[in-house]
Amino acid sequence: VEEVFYFGYDERAWTRQQILDAIARRLLTRVEYATFQPLSPEAQQARLAERLCARPHLLILDNLESVTGERLAIPHSLGELGIKPEDVGRIAAMAQDDPSAGGNPRRFDAGAAREVLAMAMEGALP
Repeated sequence: VEEVFYFGYDERAWTRQQILDAIARRLLTRVEYATFQPLSPEAQQARLAERLCARPHLLILDNLESVTGERLAIPHSLGELGIKPEDVGRIAAMAQDDPSAGGNPRRFDAGAAREVLAMAMEGALP
C-alpha cells in the first residue's frame, strides 16, 4: 500500500467534500490541485478514484454513517432480514449438516445452532 487515508468520526464528522479535499491535497501536486479545485464534486471524485485505482492505496471510512449523515441499512437481527421464528429449526438442522460444522472448535449441533439463531433473531449478543 502506497498511502493510507483514514477518515473516522473519532477525528470529526467528515463530509464528502472534506474527504475529497483531504485526499487531493496528499495525492496531487500543487498544479494538479489548482485544476482540481474548480471541478464539480462528481468530477473531483472521478479524478481521485482514477488516481487511487492506479496505485495501491488504503482508504478507511470508519463509522460511515458520519459521512452519509444517515443510518446505514445494515440489519441487526435475522428478524430484520425476514427470517421467521418458525424457520429457525430448519436452519439449525441445515447448519448441523453443513460439512464445515465439524471443524468448529466448539460442539456445534442443531441445539447449539438453535441457541445462536435465537439470539440472532433478536439481534442479541452473547
